[in-house]
Amino acid sequence: MATEQTKFKFNGYRIIKSEISINPDCDINQKLNISFSGKSHRTENSVYILDLSTFVANEDKSLDIKIEMRGFFEFANDLEPNRQDVFFNESAPSIMFPYIRAAISTITGVSGIAPIILPTLNFAEGVRRALEKKE
Repeated sequence: MATEQTKFKFNGYRIIKSEISINPDCDINQKLNISFSGKSHRTENSVYILDLSTFVANEDKSLDIKIEMRGFFEFANDLEPNRQDVFFNESAPSIMFPYIRAAISTITGVSGIAPIILPTLNFAEGVRRALEKKE
C-alpha cells in the first residue's frame, strides 16, 4: 500500500542570533511584552526559508531578549500556491515557536534568573486578524 507524500515538510531550524540583556540591579518581573517579525524567501524549486525574530522584554526593560531563528521548509511541487501561503504563514511559525520557547527558557534559566516560559500562542488566529486589517 503506497502512502501519500507529505505536502509540507519541516526540515529543521537553526538559531542564527541570540541576545539577552539583564539589569542586575532590578528584580525581573514576569509581565512580558512579546513581539515577532519575519522574513521569508524561496531558495530553490520548493524549498522555503523563514527567518523568525522573537523579541521579549518586560515592562521596566530590566530584561531584553532577542532570538533569531531560521526554519527550513519544503512544499510538494503539486501544492497549489494558496495552500502554500496557508501552510507557510500559519503552520511554519507555529512549528518553529516551541523551539523558540525552549531556547528562551534555556537561556534565561542558565542566566541566574528564573526561567522565562513563554505562553503558547495561536499563530493562525494572528494571521487571520492581520489579513482582516488589510481588507
